[in-house]
Amino acid sequence: MAKLFSAILFGFIIGILLASFINFSDSFPLYLILISISLLAVVGYRGFLSQNQTTRSMRGHLLVLIFVLIVMAFGIIRYQAFDKEHGVLTSFRDIKVGGKGLEITMRGYVVGEGSASEKAARVPVLVKEIAVSGRSIFLDENLLVITGNYPRYQYGSFVEITGHVESPKNFDTFDYISYLKKDGIRTIAPFPEIREIDSLRLGYFEKTKIGIFRGIFRIKNTFSRAIQHSVPEPNASYLNGILLGVRQDIPPSLKEAFSRTSTSHILAISGYNITILFELVTAFLVFFMIRRKAFWASVILLVIFTILTGASASVVRAAIMGFLGYFARSYGRVYDPKNSLLLAAAIMAAFNPMVLVNDIGFQLSFLAVIGLIYLYPWLEDKFARLPKGGQTKEILLISLSAQIMVAPLILYYFQTFSLVSLLANILVLPFVPLVMALGFITGILGMIWLPLGILIGYFAWALSWYQISVIKILSALPFASISFSIHWLILVVVYTLLIYFLVCIDSESKKEYIS
Repeated sequence: MAKLFSAILFGFIIGILLASFINFSDSFPLYLILISISLLAVVGYRGFLSQNQTTRSMRGHLLVLIFVLIVMAFGIIRYQAFDKEHGVLTSFRDIKVGGKGLEITMRGYVVGEGSASEKAARVPVLVKEIAVSGRSIFLDENLLVITGNYPRYQYGSFVEITGHVESPKNFDTFDYISYLKKDGIRTIAPFPEIREIDSLRLGYFEKTKIGIFRGIFRIKNTFSRAIQHSVPEPNASYLNGILLGVRQDIPPSLKEAFSRTSTSHILAISGYNITILFELVTAFLVFFMIRRKAFWASVILLVIFTILTGASASVVRAAIMGFLGYFARSYGRVYDPKNSLLLAAAIMAAFNPMVLVNDIGFQLSFLAVIGLIYLYPWLEDKFARLPKGGQTKEILLISLSAQIMVAPLILYYFQTFSLVSLLANILVLPFVPLVMALGFITGILGMIWLPLGILIGYFAWALSWYQISVIKILSALPFASISFSIHWLILVVVYTLLIYFLVCIDSESKKEYIS
């Protein structure tokens, strides 16, 4: 059953992936389902094949293949439905009337914290209604509003936007269109008139969600300010980065240093950060309640934390896998990380089919975990005689496993490769759990009484100062990183060979386990 479950999940993901590249007709998946059901009826017939062991095995494989084709069709249907749902605003893009853009009025609410630079602020808005030519069109589509007034809109603020809408454009080497598309944004409104309004036609559940999210973001802002008041910069921004995923206040030079040392995964909330926080919270709650209740309380906090950090692909993936792992452990079930990874990918692709192709964070996150699941045990076995050296060996092999899997994709997207990545990870990663714990305590105590936050903040500052110093020193080396790019065909060949290698070592490990 586990193999069938994996095959079904894989088929659904493949269906969405194919639909991302191929423009299938609306009838194609229906024909595929019809053909698959017909084949199922034929193969399911007892007399289709003789009943010896070989043909029974062949029949079983055919049945699995048919189920894969069926769910693959549903993957295509899901992509097509999502694509149509988010295509209303696109019909108004780039329309010129009298040499100017067609002016329309849109009403909706702010669905994120946005970002700001010296020139403009970018605010994501969920548009619920368009007023054009004297009639209203109701929809549910994301829009990126660009404004020069630097307004500090809160999540859930009701706004009315009047202006024209355009297609986003790519920068020199940055695929900005795909970057926005992963969030369901295909349209931008450059410098429109914006005013806050008192009400908006919304359903009960959407109003409830907005109220809950507003409260969560207030807590986030209070926590972030507590850290900023307790710890000097840039350490405060670094702590907010590893705890909340807030990176806009981190100095560009420091971001560049993390990039040159391939340690940006520390700043971005990843599975590693999620695991640390989940274990810290669970260990704390166990003192006040039984383990199972502590587990479900931790799950609720994990959901809130996922919302706090903006629900990026790496956070959602880590949250789903973390939940499945801790659920299995708490209820005495067998945890299969391979199936959990597939399930996490299928759930995320079902909610937002665009993440598979358009979200680089999604791709890097899953490739890194694939390296940990398949490659790390093999490397651990090969280097079994190597002295442990505390955590040094483990961190080295974990970093190497992840780096091997993500390096080709990083070269393809960013045309850079770090030569000091392994050393940086060995020197910095062991202290991440303690820094996160100290930063978390600093924020909580700072919210209660600032002097307490400042007291613990000294320790958080000292340890984060060490980490930042190591990153800066290593990034300053002339050979810290090299520029190198690869063609997409080479990328496909490399990952084909890597997948083949992983399948081989996985099969070999299963044979050893059975024997």
